[in-house]
Amino acid sequence: MHISSLLTVALVAASGALAANSTNTVLENVKSLVNKTSKAYQLSSAYTLASSLGDVVNALGNTKNQTLFAPTDAAFAAFTAQFPTAFGALSANSTLLSDALLYHVVPNVTFVPSGAKMSFVPTANPNNWIQVTVAAGNAVTLAFDNGTAKVIDSIPSSNGIIHVIDTVLVAPRDAPAVLTQNGLDTLVQSVEAANLTSAVSNLNNATLFAPTDAAFKTVLSFASTNGLNISENMLAAILKFHVVPGTYFSTDIIAAKSVELATLLSGQNINATYDGSKVTLSGDGNTALKFAPATVTKANVLVNGGVAHIIDAVILPNITVANATGAGDNNGTDSTGAGSAKNAASSVAASVPVLAAVAALMALVM
Repeated sequence: MHISSLLTVALVAASGALAANSTNTVLENVKSLVNKTSKAYQLSSAYTLASSLGDVVNALGNTKNQTLFAPTDAAFAAFTAQFPTAFGALSANSTLLSDALLYHVVPNVTFVPSGAKMSFVPTANPNNWIQVTVAAGNAVTLAFDNGTAKVIDSIPSSNGIIHVIDTVLVAPRDAPAVLTQNGLDTLVQSVEAANLTSAVSNLNNATLFAPTDAAFKTVLSFASTNGLNISENMLAAILKFHVVPGTYFSTDIIAAKSVELATLLSGQNINATYDGSKVTLSGDGNTALKFAPATVTKANVLVNGGVAHIIDAVILPNITVANATGAGDNNGTDSTGAGSAKNAASSVAASVPVLAAVAALMALVM
């Protein structure tokens, strides 16, 4: 269904709508802004789409403490012009439409941004977040996967609040697409080579510290120079060390100043520190081997199912633990390389390509 058809349906549904006020529910207030109003915008498309899905109707019409980011009709028109087929595809698939709309809903809280700060709010689209920045003068900007939106009005409602926005929000894309956009082609190629595209595209509440291609080359060179033997199993354990269950943003680390993050490598934590200007990450191996800690070079990269932080170095756990853990628990990686722990690091660097290393990292996210 095209935007013009949706608007027609919405206008018919809007007859007799009440003026927006705090005694109406969120859904009732959206409906009141379908037809011509005293406002400089209308919410015809938002109402038509929201009222077509039972779960959204229930949330916005009956459930307490709901926050809705409602795009204006002009925002939907711009979205349709930019993505001519997307709107029709959403309208034809109730699951996709529900996911798209629920990304505009923050459940269980009447969210009122305040104070000049950055925060992240969880949406009703599971494990997907929106970045909210409040600037001087209380101007509110939302950052999502590949764009930004401005809050142009706010309407208190009996069961929550509506923040009217000038752009349709798009939920984060799957990790491979986002990593490609950020220049991490080796990560994406390794995922494809290892047939992990489906797994990586369905992360579930995870934080990924993603070293650049240069970072992997540096650690292999370091191993060769210092005579450090690295088996494929040990490498898999080191990569496992880069995955943290739960979603952690830079704001969490900055607030804590210093915090230990549990990883998927049992018993091994990442030491995350904020020194007032940057976030650095290190493990026991960084200290023992005098290997420089990693610095977050790009934080808070939203991906479907969590967040990624791009880092400039590989984080090292206790190497003895990594070797033992890697030999006994591969998490799906090849176990035939246990004997290769005796090989020199230089031969490992030649036999364990960066592509395979990164593929193992992505496999461990699941």
